[in-house]
Amino acid sequence: MFDSWQQWFMIVLVLLVFISFAKEWISSELVAITALIACVWAGLLSMDPSAPNYALGVFGHSAPITVACMFILSASLEKTGIIEHLGEWFEKMAGDTPFRAFVVMLFLVVFPSALVNNTPVVVVFMPIVLSLCRRRNYKASRFLIPLSYAAIVGGTLTIIGTSTNLVAAEIAQAKGVNELTMFSITPLGIVFVVITFAYLMTIGRKLLPDRVTLASLIDSESSREFITHAIVPESSSLDGTHYHETSLYSSKKVSVIQIIRNGATLKTPLKDVYFRAGDEIVLRGHIDGVAELSSSGEVKMAGEHDPFDLVGVRKETAILMEGIIGPNSSLAGRTLADLNFRRKYGVIILAVH
Repeated sequence: MFDSWQQWFMIVLVLLVFISFAKEWISSELVAITALIACVWAGLLSMDPSAPNYALGVFGHSAPITVACMFILSASLEKTGIIEHLGEWFEKMAGDTPFRAFVVMLFLVVFPSALVNNTPVVVVFMPIVLSLCRRRNYKASRFLIPLSYAAIVGGTLTIIGTSTNLVAAEIAQAKGVNELTMFSITPLGIVFVVITFAYLMTIGRKLLPDRVTLASLIDSESSREFITHAIVPESSSLDGTHYHETSLYSSKKVSVIQIIRNGATLKTPLKDVYFRAGDEIVLRGHIDGVAELSSSGEVKMAGEHDPFDLVGVRKETAILMEGIIGPNSSLAGRTLADLNFRRKYGVIILAVH
């Protein structure tokens, strides 16, 4: 029996752990280990292996071991391509209407979620769903939330559907309840699945938001850009002209990345640059903007013969990606100039959201 101060200590500790997980002040692993040490210090757990509240006894518990095995099973199904094949079936069975694609997605997601961890199922299906939505002009926001719900509710069909089921089954067995088998909870899980599907197909579907995702904007054909090099010829109007006075400054379709003069990158800020004949300009822009600039005669594209035969354009397109700066990233709190980002990584920052 715990003393009253230990009970209050446990309540406060649980609250602190919950807040730490939510705020991500420190890594979740460190929070968990610190909480374990705190419980030992307070006498809530014992370091005596023969004690019923042995602190390290959880590492020999069958439930965490089974959860670890689930991750191995999930990884094997993902690596062998079985879940990916389900995604390919989704492409074929989606049909021509958003509602049919919606229903097919729910059924294809719920069954693998009953046998493996939810995370790999969602990870595999998310890009497939986003790709389908882009091609058919569907709103991805109306599919992603149901995708998550289907994966969650699919975990209620079997004992190994989620780690929560395994832990609950182990606790129930320790309390004297009959041992739960693989499909002991399936009848109740089917009820959950039916209710969830009925809600998502009726009321829930009407409440889903219509939002355009950032990923769909980045991957759209209209946002695809190219990198090319151009030379300022001696007869160009750019020779001796300030950057702010040129069409390059006002153009919305192309932008100057850097200027190479006498074989070296020009360190002078663009706002102070005067172009000279022979300057090599590295440009980023849409194909029509590059074509317009080429035909203007102000610059000469490398290897150019015909204004629209853009030999100077690199054969590969610029790869547009989005990334997130994590809480422990070395980039946090620093400017792009401090990082020397472009020269160090060869990556150009287009936007910060």
